[in-house]
Amino acid sequence: MNIITIKNHVYDLLSSDGLVIREPLKQQEDRSYALLITNITEQRQDNFSKIQNAQCQMDISCTSKSATDCLTIMNQVVSIVNQPFVIEGVNVSSNSIVSSTEDIDPVSGINTIMLTVQINYITRT
Repeated sequence: MNIITIKNHVYDLLSSDGLVIREPLKQQEDRSYALLITNITEQRQDNFSKIQNAQCQMDISCTSKSATDCLTIMNQVVSIVNQPFVIEGVNVSSNSIVSSTEDIDPVSGINTIMLTVQINYITRT
């Protein structure tokens, strides 16, 4: 499936730049931030040919007690996901950040920044 290939590609890109992505079932190590890839969805445009346009969306979020750490990590993520993707076996036509959300919880002091990344590509059925 292309969605798994794309998710793994984004995971590898972030990891190769020194970022540590938290895996859902593992205990959080002692880090100043938690970086997550969540809400991965795929939509296909249904037409009657063998070639279809598809779209993958995923949320990349960072949570930290330090606003500076959170912003630094997410700036690194933005610079990575704004570059053109070349994924073997997937014909990526464009990738972009479609939304950005920031939240600061005044009670706990936890800062969260979330980006929604959209990747458009062509599939063959």
